[in-house]
Amino acid sequence: MANILKTYMMQRDNDRPLRFTGSRIAVAASSADRARSDYSGKVGRREILQLYQTQRGDYVAARTRITQWQGERDTHEAIVSRSQDAIVAFFGFGPLATEIYEIAGWDIAEDLDAVA
Repeated sequence: MANILKTYMMQRDNDRPLRFTGSRIAVAASSADRARSDYSGKVGRREILQLYQTQRGDYVAARTRITQWQGERDTHEAIVSRSQDAIVAFFGFGPLATEIYEIAGWDIAEDLDAVA
């Protein structure tokens, strides 16, 4: 974990916010602009994934979906886990998630040669 610790507050829809001290490991974001290479694939909508590690060793994974459309609301989700597998289950395997894992230095390959 990086040496720089900060206190963060993560909003979550229909749940209590998370407050923790830790460091941000990775962030990846898409764009709502169709002309950009990181286009979300959804007109007027984009997504931000963030990965943190708390000072006590837990991971915090956060997903924010942002909309430009009137009548729609942004959404905020976050989980806490010590397990990289739980974080991978939360983020999935899309382009942004893959970027997060690469930045974090996580090897998420399914290893067929590993002994069970």
